[in-house]
Amino acid sequence: MSLSGDGSSVAIVVDPTCEYLGQLFVEELEARGVRTVSVLSDYMAAGLAGQFGSTPPAELVAPAAGEEAEWWERTCQMPLLGAVSESDAGIATAERLASALGARFANDVSPRRRHKWLLHETLRRAGLPACAQRLCATGDEVRDMELPVVVKPARGVASDGVSVCHTVSEAVAAVEALRGAERYGGGSNERVLVQSLLVGDEYAVDTCSRAGDHKVVAVWKYDKRPTNGAPRVYYCSELASSFGALEAAVVAALDATGHTDGPTHTEVIVTDTQGPTIVEINARFHNQKFVPLAERCLGITQIQAAAAAMLEDDDAWRRVPASPTLACAGRLVHLVSCVEGPLRALNGDLWRELSSLPTSDERSTSTPTLAGSSSPGTATRLTPTTAGLSATSTTSS
Repeated sequence: MSLSGDGSSVAIVVDPTCEYLGQLFVEELEARGVRTVSVLSDYMAAGLAGQFGSTPPAELVAPAAGEEAEWWERTCQMPLLGAVSESDAGIATAERLASALGARFANDVSPRRRHKWLLHETLRRAGLPACAQRLCATGDEVRDMELPVVVKPARGVASDGVSVCHTVSEAVAAVEALRGAERYGGGSNERVLVQSLLVGDEYAVDTCSRAGDHKVVAVWKYDKRPTNGAPRVYYCSELASSFGALEAAVVAALDATGHTDGPTHTEVIVTDTQGPTIVEINARFHNQKFVPLAERCLGITQIQAAAAAMLEDDDAWRRVPASPTLACAGRLVHLVSCVEGPLRALNGDLWRELSSLPTSDERSTSTPTLAGSSSPGTATRLTPTTAGLSATSTTSS
């Protein structure tokens, strides 16, 4: 366990491996007088061991189930405000620690927000729009479903392992490809989730909650397109104006699934038949480099709002707006590669233009873009109005 900062209360941050997400949240909490405990989930610890060839020290890994109280008594002995995870894999760990240690701000321990099939069954029982769906143990079980369908892991992250299928043969093959495969967060796909394809504009709604009081801090409109044989490749994430029906749908879903505390990043598709329909709820921060854009366009970030929600004093939380207001237009542009192989030369003028943008995330890739992990990078685009956000070219060919 890593305990840092000064103060009379403490918060746990699980898997703070990213400098612009979890580590920034730690800094924000400590700047507000909250001490922090940073720990790794088992899944993240195993991943780091595999990547670097060395197992993280035991004191940096979260305690096993049933050992939380002894661990806390031995190492901290301070009132716990709450626990937040940077990673999807660490959400269950954060929920378990907060519940076992009697945190002031804690969600119930439940898989219904993380498991996509359970999520949609929960929404359906609450009378909210949900996908037609089935958990399939074999490819044959998808044959009588109405097409098109989306085949995905029931527990997954981003677009990894997701296939859009328009024929029975495509759907059967997609199920068989995922069945038994290792899944994100640990374990394997014993059954594969098949859902009806939602058609419409896709949004992400970032929220923070405190004791059941939900506030929307950002609304993003996604631009995803079929590219390089992948069904949905990110081209940009654009900040959108406040959207009442969309925000209301997300708040209703948070209430239905029992989310009361901490950040969420919820993906929604607005269909012609059902209206705003939840795709998934992620009880974590928006997993992009959104802070510079949010600061300029909204005046507040999800990181700041989550820290305000964690404080014992109510004043900081009261100052967080209930809904976002755009001061200017902004877009996160995702660079897309359509070629494969080593980079032999650069267009100097274009590189200087890209590097001059307010923020850029430089990466390298030698393969075509199929998902966020294989994107060459991102760039931020800011203008006074949305009219200035022209159709920026983001592809290389």
